[in-house]
Formats: sequence, C-alpha cells, structure tokens
Amino acid sequence: MVLLTGTAAVLTAGGVAWLTGARGLADVFWELGTVAAVIPAVGWVLAALRRGQAGVDLIAVFALGGTLAAGEYLVGALIALMLATDRTVEAAARRRASHDLRDLLEHAPRSAHRRTDTGMATVPLREVAISDLLVVCSGGVVPVDGRVESAAAVLDESGAHR
Repeated sequence: MVLLTGTAAVLTAGGVAWLTGARGLADVFWELGTVAAVIPAVGWVLAALRRGQAGVDLIAVFALGGTLAAGEYLVGALIALMLATDRTVEAAARRRASHDLRDLLEHAPRSAHRRTDTGMATVPLREVAISDLLVVCSGGVVPVDGRVESAAAVLDESGAHR
C-alpha cells in the first residue's frame, strides 16, 4: 500500500509539474517513482528466483530499468504504478482468502450425530465410519461427504448461512 500511495503521489506531482511548465521537475518526480519501485521489485525477483520461480516481477524490473536507461521517466512511473497496484490487489486477495479459510475452519463441524439402535449419539468426526447413518439437524452443517437417505432434504450449499 505504501508503494501504491508513493507511486501515485509522485506520478501526480510530476503531472502537476509538467502542466505548470516545470518539465525538468516532472522528470525528477517520475524518476523518483521509478527508482522507488525498482528497489522492492529487485528484492521480490531475487526471492522468487531463490524459490525457483520467475514471474512478471522480473519483466517489471527489466521494464523499469529500461525506462531509467532511456530517460523515459513518465513511462517508468506508470509501470511502477501498475506494479504497485498489482502488489496491492494481490495482497488484498491473499488476506481475503486467508480470512475466508479461517472462517471456514471456524465453522467446520467437529462432531456428527450418528443414529444408533438406541437413538442418537454425538461422536467426533474421526469416529464416523462409511456405513454410519448420520442425522443433520435443521440449520446444521453436513459434517462429512455422504449420500442422502431420506425422501426429502434441503441443503444450502451457498455458504450464505455462515
């Protein structure tokens, strides 16, 4: 988020400087934005290469370096903004997925209601056998995969009940 805010700020400051006729100052802002993105991007690339991966960050580093070498600072600042936006969106998606997974695990059943000859018994999931007949109460969560044995059943698979 810091990189996104920073690159957006220098891109904007450069745009204001350019519009007011301070073209040299605009280039300085845009060059700063490009350099500010190259530094973390090189770190991301090195970390990815250590894991045996190479992704779009490698292309971004080459693109950012190329814009600096060619003096195309506005282009570099725009690439920096795209890279920062990608990283911010990726981090938000990772947080959301982690939150959703935690939520799913918190609501996962830990026991099942097994029908027995004498009635019903609540048992830990590890004790459920393939041949068991389980009862899912109204509003309950189906604890294991299985086959519906009753003539009628309504199951909400949307996850909206969480």
